[in-house]
Amino acid sequence: MIVDYHQPHRLHPLRWLMRGVFKRLEPYAMDLWDHGLEAFMPRDLRPLSMQKRTYYGGLYQKLVLIR
Repeated sequence: MIVDYHQPHRLHPLRWLMRGVFKRLEPYAMDLWDHGLEAFMPRDLRPLSMQKRTYYGGLYQKLVLIR
């Protein structure tokens, strides 16, 4: 299970605030807004199943991998 930041819905009330926080304090978090967690996984990783769910208006994502 991997839980990390995700690009929130465009009308999310914290979207612009979090963008500023990320740019100043967590610059790599913006990469998770541009690409899903799947983009950062090794290419040879072949899970039996992969389930993705977002929370709090899309601000966070949870990816469950089953081998």
